[in-house]
Amino acid sequence: MQVNPTDIAVGIFCRIRSTAIRIAMRARTTLIARARNVDPREEGHQALVRLAGAASYLTCLTLLWLAGHKALVSPALAPASAYLAFACVWMWSVAMQCFGPQRRRFAAMLLDHGLLAWGLAASGEVFSLVIWAPTFATIGYGLRFGRHHAHVSIVVSSLMLASAMALSEFWLAHWPAAVGFLIGNIALPLYAMRLSGAIAASGRAAELRASALEASAMRDALTGALNRSALSTLLDKKIAQGERGFVMFIDLDDFKRVNDLHGHAAGDELLCRVVSTIQASLRSTDALARIGGDEFAVILGAVSEIDCRQIAHKIIAAISQLANNTARPFGASIGISRFPGPAAERATDIVARADAQMYHAKRSGRNRISIEPTPPSPVDAAPDGEPLAPGTLPAQGA
Repeated sequence: MQVNPTDIAVGIFCRIRSTAIRIAMRARTTLIARARNVDPREEGHQALVRLAGAASYLTCLTLLWLAGHKALVSPALAPASAYLAFACVWMWSVAMQCFGPQRRRFAAMLLDHGLLAWGLAASGEVFSLVIWAPTFATIGYGLRFGRHHAHVSIVVSSLMLASAMALSEFWLAHWPAAVGFLIGNIALPLYAMRLSGAIAASGRAAELRASALEASAMRDALTGALNRSALSTLLDKKIAQGERGFVMFIDLDDFKRVNDLHGHAAGDELLCRVVSTIQASLRSTDALARIGGDEFAVILGAVSEIDCRQIAHKIIAAISQLANNTARPFGASIGISRFPGPAAERATDIVARADAQMYHAKRSGRNRISIEPTPPSPVDAAPDGEPLAPGTLPAQGA
């Protein structure tokens, strides 16, 4: 029994069309749901590309007409002109935000592939000039609006192109080329979306690694507190923003004895506990950094001097309690400077002033705080080098 190639081609086209219809109904709901999260500027870019493509194709047809290929070009003029008119109208539609975004994109997809399918059926071999257009449009939908749009566009395009080929004598006569074109119209966008997804995933992974490296570069490797560089950056930012506050410089007294008596591993573990202890005494808006072996700094923003003193005494009391609980012979001295200073300063200058006050506290007997002087006032005036009574907090204004 002899098989007619035309019957084979029609059967293939009908099978593709029926499969596309089943998939389209399920995919349309996903398309509408995802369309709400798309940058509206992408529609404008797509409309501009569509207009440029339609004008270029019609220009090529016009040149062929003028070159004497009227019989070849004549069938393609009507669909090409219609596509150019659609591109112009759609530029206006996008600019005026007609219909709502999800309906507008779905309508554009139907018109895109419908007019291209008409051109495919009517134009014959001259459509080879833009044989890539349906595939190009589908990839564009996917890259601009997401892979779900690409999947729906594949379904719509395959459905309409298969129907057009089944009605075209030219494509029925060249059915192997038609089938190959349909396969490419499906495979290429899927491959492009897969590559796009892999590139996007690689980019996200690179961003996460960069963020992790940036975060680790701002942290002390042992204790997890901020490091000196991060402290300076944060303090410079606060100064630039016009914030006011205090910087504490905390030095652990006699901590070298802990390392000498119990080893550096025990000392490292104790430093981590010191960071937790200091952090528990601070507010959520304060920033703690380790800036040396047993030296720490704290940025206190938007705080009065009285509250700053109370926080400092609270830290000394908490560290003393930790030393008692662990039977380790150490304490803490705290120097405090103000920011911004009387002149334009960088973060390093303010930390240096707090460091100087810390040494003043050590010379006054250790386990104390020392705050740099300020013009006397009934509330804030107090002598430097004030001691902390064991187990107590200072009175208001101490």
